[in-house]
Amino acid sequence: MSTYVRKDVRGNWKAETDFPLSDTKRLKLSTSKVSTGHLVTTLTGCTVDGIWETHELHKDFYKRLEVSKPGRVTEKAVTEQHNKFNINDLVTEAKTFYKL
Repeated sequence: MSTYVRKDVRGNWKAETDFPLSDTKRLKLSTSKVSTGHLVTTLTGCTVDGIWETHELHKDFYKRLEVSKPGRVTEKAVTEQHNKFNINDLVTEAKTFYKL
């Protein structure tokens, strides 16, 4: 598992955590500001093939965990929202989806 919090190319704060589920599946917990100004946390599954990661709509796991509207999307706001979720429960839910 690896986590980073940094600014994206637009200068907005973003947090992302990667969880390996198996040799070919990975789970990403991501918190970032979207174009509406909301702060959104999502959980996305993807298939890993070498250095490539792909997400297929309606085939791979996806869940929107929280949408909020803080006054300012700061590093603190992103980190606090990102760290709200129980990682073990999320991994269990994704493993159940993929039947792992």
